[in-house]
Amino acid sequence: MGSVPFDCHQRWEIRMATARHSVIVLGGGIAGCAAAVQSARLGLDTLVIERYGFPGGMATAGLVNPFMSHTTSKGTALVGGIFTEICQALASVDGLLGNTFDSEAMKLALQNTVIGSGAKLRLHTNFVDARVCSNNRIRVRTFSKSGFEEFECDRLIDAS
Repeated sequence: MGSVPFDCHQRWEIRMATARHSVIVLGGGIAGCAAAVQSARLGLDTLVIERYGFPGGMATAGLVNPFMSHTTSKGTALVGGIFTEICQALASVDGLLGNTFDSEAMKLALQNTVIGSGAKLRLHTNFVDARVCSNNRIRVRTFSKSGFEEFECDRLIDAS
């Protein structure tokens, strides 16, 4: 087999796609997922940009466990809402043991909760920069296996 000539000075084409969303959330950790779920449930077109191949941030990628105390000494809940939904999703797959959780079950619970809300989840995607455009929309630039891409939004939530 012959070798294919390779030009070291060849310029690579950068793929730039611009998609528009109402809200973009940077970071798919627990806080970013909660923000995205609420945004999508309010009827806004929401995109989560996450650098890892799964949601959960340090709870899943960094194995930060357990949940900190979320009840009073008398058992009264201090936190509710989406956190309670995530705990219920974990419990349904035997992924919750008291305040500790199975990180693989957490990945699944968060992914199902985010997608179930109607938000879009973009994994393996790194945030590069953001700037305000002349039309007052925010342009977010990312890098992934697809190359450089740009997304526009009205609101940007930094949960990275």
